[in-house]
Amino acid sequence: MRPGCGGDPRSGAGRRSGPTHDRGGRAISRAHRLVALTVGALVAATGCVDDSTTPQGSRAATVEVPDDAPAAAPDVRVVEVTSQRCERPTLNRGVGTRLGQGRILTAAHVVDGHLRVLEVGGRAAEVIGLDARLDLAVLVLTDPDPAHDVDPGPVFADEARAGPVSVVTDDGTIGARIDRVITLRVNDLTAGAVHERPVVALDVGAEPGVSGSPVIDHTGAIVAIVVLSDPSADESYAVRVAGGTPDMVTEMSTPTVRRGCPDG
Repeated sequence: MRPGCGGDPRSGAGRRSGPTHDRGGRAISRAHRLVALTVGALVAATGCVDDSTTPQGSRAATVEVPDDAPAAAPDVRVVEVTSQRCERPTLNRGVGTRLGQGRILTAAHVVDGHLRVLEVGGRAAEVIGLDARLDLAVLVLTDPDPAHDVDPGPVFADEARAGPVSVVTDDGTIGARIDRVITLRVNDLTAGAVHERPVVALDVGAEPGVSGSPVIDHTGAIVAIVVLSDPSADESYAVRVAGGTPDMVTEMSTPTVRRGCPDG
């Protein structure tokens, strides 16, 4: 939908929506992932993001990195994040960025709720910070990894601007471009709230399982974290973290610790 579109804007991070529709063969993709990134939201001053769900059964090709796209810097290290909610038998999968000292930055919708399982690269973890407005969460390994403890962590960009970027998944690096720097108004149906979310709009769709992937600029610094996809427009959205510092992590609201399930 575009300006003047009808219907209520909605948000949703479904667990089993199919791959994002790809109009031109461009998508951020990972094989065999279950976490959907589809969202319906209102784009401030630009129109509506359709609230349609991702079509089942289609697959989009992985984008080859263009010549002018930045390459992943060695300092940006990513890892698979896996969770299972108590009320669901299936696993959610996403991507996390190693921050150092056993901490990982990912998308909140990958790890929210009461969890039966939460693992980072196969190691047990727990949520230590979660910001529903930004859809970001910070995890910490409960089973320490000595190699991870000395990881200096990534560098965050000073600002987000239009131009070529790369999206780093645990399956590789995907070339993309920031088309717009905007604000989304997102209906959080679970919390009954409307969030204004600072994002960049990428010119590629996002297939299931890439939530939490960092978007890096030509220097290898992190600009944003992938959180949403709009299959109707072959776009994806990443929440801006440019200008971020370790304070950005420590100042995130800490949720009530939710370990285990009511049924044991």
